Amino acid sequence: MRFSSIAYMHWAKTRGADCEVLLSRSGMMPPPAEWLEPVSPSEALQYLEAYGDMPLREAVAARYRAHPDQILLANGTSEANFLICAALLRPEDLVAVEMPCYEPFVRVVEALGATVLPLNRRPEEGYRFSLEQLEEYLRAGVRLVILSNLHNPTGRALDPALLEEAARRIEAARAYLLVDEVYLDYLGERAPASAFRLGPTTISTSSLTKVYGLGALRAGWAIASSGIVSRAYAIRDHLGVVAAGPAMLYSRAAFGVLDRIGTWSRDRAARGRAVIDRVLATEPSLSWVPPDAGIVGLIELPDGLDDRKLSDHLEQRHRTLVTPGDFFGAPGTVRVGFGGEPAETEEGLRRLIQGIHELTGA
Repeated sequence: MRFSSIAYMHWAKTRGADCEVLLSRSGMMPPPAEWLEPVSPSEALQYLEAYGDMPLREAVAARYRAHPDQILLANGTSEANFLICAALLRPEDLVAVEMPCYEPFVRVVEALGATVLPLNRRPEEGYRFSLEQLEEYLRAGVRLVILSNLHNPTGRALDPALLEEAARRIEAARAYLLVDEVYLDYLGERAPASAFRLGPTTISTSSLTKVYGLGALRAGWAIASSGIVSRAYAIRDHLGVVAAGPAMLYSRAAFGVLDRIGTWSRDRAARGRAVIDRVLATEPSLSWVPPDAGIVGLIELPDGLDDRKLSDHLEQRHRTLVTPGDFFGAPGTVRVGFGGEPAETEEGLRRLIQGIHELTGA
């Protein structure tokens, strides 16, 4: 295995310390701390089960109507995705990855020695993917297909019928489908059942981060067949012994109030979305394919404007951070997050528009 730098990860971890306004947030702010039951020091210092805290595995399984043996606990969705890919892929395998995409999808596949084939999600088609292109890749011997639902970076939902047909064809080709569902719960009651229910070769991943604002707990998971989960836990043996006990205990507590947090989060998302819609309606130079839900979206920039140059300009001149779309394979766009306070979102958009005018001479 050879690990290259993940440009987006490095950028996200090192930029914005001096910024006043963050349009770069990809997750919800934390909910009120008093909603979670406190963990006593004596509990916090106890070792939990080595292969994932069983009460937490049972809580995840109950929520998704799965068996605890089908639950892989991980440090966030990114680690869950890594472990599933490592459990499935062999050097020189072919992997179809949605494009635009979350960059770690590509870098993990490459690090494992496999080859990435772009499965295009086109803006003119509402960021759907083509079954014809998928079928072409399956005939070529693709072993794994990677999608996100809601799509990161656009917030678009996969059509359930399209996803179901894709899962059927992938299973028939004896390949696997991995669906990152970390944003899916923003759909609330409109959300379809988790993709893992589409068949034995479909895996879903998620966490308490993007929707529930509990990123500090690093509570992620995958839902897969027990055989895949066992292989993934064996790989995790190379990364450490046990998970952090306090985080697991607080994650258990979170599952007891998850619906309450979800309602709170979707309300905040709706208020941020209203600000975006209102501002974009009055700014003819900007457009987007509206997200179906969530707190991120991909805004198209005026022709010829470099998204990285704009991001640097906003950070240096306006103390505002916005994520270049180039990190997702979508140059000429910026991903904006609107999970913060509505006033911050509105001010960030004002500065974004001002920066665009300064660079374009509009």
